[in-house]
Amino acid sequence: MGSVPLYFHDHDPDRTGDPPLAQILRDLAGFYRRRWRLIASVALACFVAVLLIATGLAPRYTATAQVLIERPSATPLGGDAAAGPAPYESAFIDSQVSVLRSTLLLQRVVRDEALLDDPEFSARAAPSIPARLTDAARRAGAALGLAEPPAAPAAETEAAQTTRAVRRLQRALSVGRIGGAHVVRISVTAAAPDKAARIANAVARAYIGDHLDQRRDQSTPAADWLESRLATLQAQLRQAEDAVESFRADNDLLTTPSGSLGEQQLAALNLRYVDTRTELAEKRAMLRQIDGLRAAGDDLQAHPLVQGAPVIAELRAQLAEVRRREDELLARYGAQHPLVIGVRAERRTIETEIAAEVTRVVATLTTEIGSAEAREAALDAALSEASGTVGADNRVGVELRELERVAASSRSLYEGFLDRARIMTEETAATASGIRVISAAVPPEAPSFPPTKILLLFGLLAGLVAGSAAALPGELLQPGFATRQQAERGLGLPVLAAVPLVTRPEVPLLANPEAPSGDRPSEAGFRESLQSLRHALLPPSEISRTPVIQVTSALPGEGKTTLAIGMAASAATAGYRVLLVDADLRSAGLTRHFGMAASPGLVDLLTHVAVFDILLDDATGAYVMPCGAETRHPADILGSARMQQFVDWARASFDLVLIDGAPVCGMADAGILQRYADTTAFVVKWRSSPQALVDRALRGLDRTKLRGVVMNMVEQEIAESYGDGYDRYPARDGATAPGVQHG
Repeated sequence: MGSVPLYFHDHDPDRTGDPPLAQILRDLAGFYRRRWRLIASVALACFVAVLLIATGLAPRYTATAQVLIERPSATPLGGDAAAGPAPYESAFIDSQVSVLRSTLLLQRVVRDEALLDDPEFSARAAPSIPARLTDAARRAGAALGLAEPPAAPAAETEAAQTTRAVRRLQRALSVGRIGGAHVVRISVTAAAPDKAARIANAVARAYIGDHLDQRRDQSTPAADWLESRLATLQAQLRQAEDAVESFRADNDLLTTPSGSLGEQQLAALNLRYVDTRTELAEKRAMLRQIDGLRAAGDDLQAHPLVQGAPVIAELRAQLAEVRRREDELLARYGAQHPLVIGVRAERRTIETEIAAEVTRVVATLTTEIGSAEAREAALDAALSEASGTVGADNRVGVELRELERVAASSRSLYEGFLDRARIMTEETAATASGIRVISAAVPPEAPSFPPTKILLLFGLLAGLVAGSAAALPGELLQPGFATRQQAERGLGLPVLAAVPLVTRPEVPLLANPEAPSGDRPSEAGFRESLQSLRHALLPPSEISRTPVIQVTSALPGEGKTTLAIGMAASAATAGYRVLLVDADLRSAGLTRHFGMAASPGLVDLLTHVAVFDILLDDATGAYVMPCGAETRHPADILGSARMQQFVDWARASFDLVLIDGAPVCGMADAGILQRYADTTAFVVKWRSSPQALVDRALRGLDRTKLRGVVMNMVEQEIAESYGDGYDRYPARDGATAPGVQHG
């Protein structure tokens, strides 16, 4: 059995001129036009099935809460949060998603929301079908005394119930980060909308509470340590202060808030001495910079001391103004103009004043350095004298100051720890944990499951795909020819006509051009195609010999007998005296159609059994010669000399002889009848005649007597979907089928 190519239309670029993509799209459209009933049926079935499934599913509702993870203001011991783990890092946010799905956290939700009493989360799963069958078998065996009765299921512990509830809650819970923000989405799906919202908010509260508990747990050890350390430091501070007061009382030391008089004088001299040395160092540094500029030949005006002098600043401003005027006058009058010469003299005068002022500033700096050196020497002497006096007076004060330093150090350490303890206490007492709910879950209005619209769309698309898949094998594996071009290219013969499909009783009526055609296009097409076929098969008018045309096909059931009747009726209505001969001695379809099974016919004539009957059929207007008696040797009878005599007699008695021959495959009858026929009309059933069998049948015939093939029983509505392979109305009377040449 042959098969059509993998494309639906017989592509011919020279014929269509269309690009491949446009042709493929046209072929796909034709495929759906031909197979739309099957595709639509499968798609509708899938759609209805999905609709029934969707309506039968229990609705589920999803509520969502959003939690913002903020940066804490400080660490438990008062340091900056940035010094510890950065909570804004993606890894930290992702880890919080895992915390929200953790078993310990969800156990808290199960306990707080009493989910152990909710059948949706706590009920045992129904036993599987094998388990049910096993249990039923055991019970039946126990009833018959063949086995021990099955043990009653053990009571579940609270821990097992909690574990099952947590697992179901984990399946109902969806946690995820929203984009790159520090916001976590908490979604819970449940059978009721208010329950979904309540559990989602409970998960958010449990997460915040767990975070607070964790911070408190982290703060408690630090608080205990700080409290112990503060007690120790407080005792050390009290002991150091008591030692200072006892030493003063024992040595009769009276001090002002600023210390003893000698100490105050020594401190003042020391401050003055330090200031004088600092001033002297700065001035000496300036002088060294100026000397460096002189040695390098640089302009001293670049030194900050010179630039900061008010007189020099004013002179430099005047110099800038004079230079500007000089440039303007020089550009306007030239270098020799009196105004230019005057401005230049003024500029030189200012530059001389600036140089003199720079020299004065440097001289002043040198004088100030000398004065500072003298003050330094005087203060150094005064400090030496005061130090000797204070040293003698403070031999006892040295020990006192040592005690006071110890007391001050203890006080500073104690106050620092006291501040940290206060900050940690405030943080622990604060309700803000760095995590807060920014969007509480509310009961949803519509269920999130099942997604009815998506399921219906999926069912429709799946149905279209399944329908296309179901229709594709029939399209790809059809055995016959679907288009004119496919048949002409595969067989090497032109298609003489494409005859529409009609029922056999209508053939004589439809072949009459004066009869009404009705509303169906196939009726008018049938009449037109018969006329086109008749003109293609008849010889030119200048040939006076009566034509003998054999009508055959590759296999039975391809409509050759119906086509022969239609051709006879068409020719008879055109004025021909037509003889229609039933030469298919094996099936005698023509004889049965006209109800002439009991009449003697061709076999009787060729075997000398009886006189044959030729009857005029009123419906077609043609003379019909039936098959006659049955015979076991049809090939021998058709090849006899009497058959040639009969054909010669028919040529002399009629204007057209049509022989309804037997199918070609497996029989020699058609090849024998070709000896007597002028031409052979080879009938191919549209989309049904196997290509390989048709090709083999044509190889058994004389191609010189084959004008072409006839595409029979064409369903025009479907044929049009193949593109331009067929016309709705074939050529009018007098036209010639494409590719046919007379002669």
